[in-house]
Amino acid sequence: DLVRVSAPEEVPYTIEAAYWINRSEAAQAVAIQQARSAVAKMAQRAGRNFHLCTQDLQTYNPETAGEIARREDLIDKMEVSISNYLVKINEQQLNEREVQQTNQLFSFITEFERIGDYSINLMEIGRTMWERDLAFTETARQELSVLVAAVSEAINLAAKAFRDNDLEATYHLEPLEDVVDQLCETLRTDHINRLKEGKCEIRAGIQYLDAVTQLERISDHCSNIAARILGWEYGYEDLDMHRMKRELHRGAPQRFARYRSEYENLYCSMLSLEDRTPAKVS
Repeated sequence: DLVRVSAPEEVPYTIEAAYWINRSEAAQAVAIQQARSAVAKMAQRAGRNFHLCTQDLQTYNPETAGEIARREDLIDKMEVSISNYLVKINEQQLNEREVQQTNQLFSFITEFERIGDYSINLMEIGRTMWERDLAFTETARQELSVLVAAVSEAINLAAKAFRDNDLEATYHLEPLEDVVDQLCETLRTDHINRLKEGKCEIRAGIQYLDAVTQLERISDHCSNIAARILGWEYGYEDLDMHRMKRELHRGAPQRFARYRSEYENLYCSMLSLEDRTPAKVS
């Protein structure tokens, strides 16, 4: 029995061609790879929107916001289209590995879609600042720029790890996420102190803390992507995200410590955290 599977016409470049899927392993492998390529394209678009959203966070531009909204709409349509495609693939007689591959793709779709959603939240913070004629202090702007740079690297690593099945990229992500957590906690503490001392406007301060939270969540999803890739690679069938991340710490502690030290030296030094009291991150 042959089943024709294709994407809706209104979603260009999501599934680039229709495939006749039958019970042959070759045909099913092609269909799964086609879905994987579409998820990689989705990841690329989410990364592009993150870049533009963080620009709008600092300096809001209605025209850029329109471009972001159009791309986000396409990402949402891709989520539905690719998911429907995977459902059709799952209706075929797949072997155990193929079932695991399609189930993992559903998870990756969710991770990249959430990165897109939190990026939109950053743009909305920028819009709120613009509409209410608020502004971050120069210190806050510099801090956000450093945090954005760290999270941007995490997104690039996550997309590369998924696209190329690059295990080396995944090994960098959890140490980087650990440093992002440290940055976020330190920035929250310092910003609350500035609020108490009256050095910044309360309404802008609330938006600042929200932005830090959104960036931290994006980093978390990048770390989840790394854990899922490694979980698949090392045969964890019932992947528990927290267990997988603990394994990343224990499996190669020297490598983890080395990468973490490199990221801490890079990003924390930009903020001169040596002059501050770093937050403890468990």
